Amino acid sequence: MDHDFQSKISMYSQFVKPGALCFDVGANVGNRTAVFLHLGANVVAVEPQPDCIQSLWAQFGNHPKFTLVQKALGPYEGVGELNLSQWNPLASMSAEWIHQTKASGRFAHIDWYNKIQIQVTTMDNLIREYGIPAFCKIDVEGYESHVLAGLSVPIPVLSFEFTKEHLQPAVECVHLLAALGNYRFNISSEESMRFDLPYWLEPKQFLADLDRILPNPLAWGDVYAVLVG
Repeated sequence: MDHDFQSKISMYSQFVKPGALCFDVGANVGNRTAVFLHLGANVVAVEPQPDCIQSLWAQFGNHPKFTLVQKALGPYEGVGELNLSQWNPLASMSAEWIHQTKASGRFAHIDWYNKIQIQVTTMDNLIREYGIPAFCKIDVEGYESHVLAGLSVPIPVLSFEFTKEHLQPAVECVHLLAALGNYRFNISSEESMRFDLPYWLEPKQFLADLDRILPNPLAWGDVYAVLVG
């Protein structure tokens, strides 16, 4: 087991126990799905990109604890538009995220060369079919708040990606989760697989401290939310 995989195991094992249900929203080619399956979880991977779907089936199609939903998540059921780039982890349904990350220089060299129509469902629909997950990872390139807009019940633990130059979706995610339950928040920068803060913050304090926590204008990583009480 390489160091990178072991660090992910150490991070996620705090929240993912054998037999638990996990949602991997924006599964891409299964980096996190592999970790969750290794931990003994039942994994529902959500991914709309055709090439990523092929990769996921090739890797995990015969795994008894793997389920693939070939759709995106959003605030409602229907059809959406996915912008594709030459690097499949950067496919996005958010035109604003694409604009902001190009303007900041983060992805100035990336071209989103094509758009495809994809099926969209909601987190609530997934929960109705599979149950409430113990852990849900959301990595959808600026569309995270739209995903959570389709959720009406609290999930014990979630993570969602952020980029500093387009931070509004993360702020909206905090507000949406705070309306659902008594959540506390922390950050794991980049792929560090460790928490930036030694403590978990309530929503108001977390949002007030974001600029101090993330002084780098090109900071990125994942916000973690834990339901307490």
